[in-house]
Amino acid sequence: MATIDIGKLTFTHKGDYASGTAYVLNDVVYYNGSAYIAKQSTTGNVPTNTTYWSTFSAGSGGIWNSGLSIGSAGQVVKVNSGASALEFGDASAGGLEHIATTVVSGSNVGYATFNNCFSADYDVYRCQWSNFYNESQANQRLHSYLLNTGGSHLGAGQYETVHNLGYANAGGDGEGSGRDWGINYIMHTNGECHTGVAACWHIDIFNPRDASNRTTWIGSSFYHNGTYHYVQNYAGCLANSVEVFGINFTVTGGAIKADSTFSVYGYKKS
Repeated sequence: MATIDIGKLTFTHKGDYASGTAYVLNDVVYYNGSAYIAKQSTTGNVPTNTTYWSTFSAGSGGIWNSGLSIGSAGQVVKVNSGASALEFGDASAGGLEHIATTVVSGSNVGYATFNNCFSADYDVYRCQWSNFYNESQANQRLHSYLLNTGGSHLGAGQYETVHNLGYANAGGDGEGSGRDWGINYIMHTNGECHTGVAACWHIDIFNPRDASNRTTWIGSSFYHNGTYHYVQNYAGCLANSVEVFGINFTVTGGAIKADSTFSVYGYKKS
């Protein structure tokens, strides 16, 4: 029977495999979810090359490495540049990322506020109301305001907005147009929202935290007043170059009903 000297069994854990590292006999590495042990000295030969490596412990497959250390706040897990392991890193540019959502529950409310939701991390923000229901039809209008660093509405006269209005009734198509310059909010409806019919908005806000240029926006909304279906398109800019930190959604002449949803998304900087 062969005699095994336990004292001569030595392994050196080397962590994740790296193509530029020189390994020697009995070095152990992680690679694509499994552990491998070097059979001889080797550099640049992947652990699946059986001339230089033997499987030490087979994993469940894939590229997961249970020894992956935690990353920094806001980072994502992604495949490294060599496609050999996972790592933490910044999200790719151009992606749409969810920032915040508020769903009205219980009692009706007068407004929904997202203060300090705009940062320098994104070029463009998309703000939307989906599944919006109002409390009553009479004289109820929807508005949206931009917020300064303290969470207050920007002052009157800060907004330079143009909107075009189109409408259609139940019996046929129709259209209309109008313009409002220098109004006191970024978006608004031109009429009443019919009870029980969900209104929806979305608006894209460009570079709100760039104090050297005016913040600009473009968006659209749909609502029904009981007779006509309305579509409004909006575009505009601020009158001055100031930093914008958030957005407020509100109504006049009523309240926002439960199940109404408000969300903010950011487009990653290029």
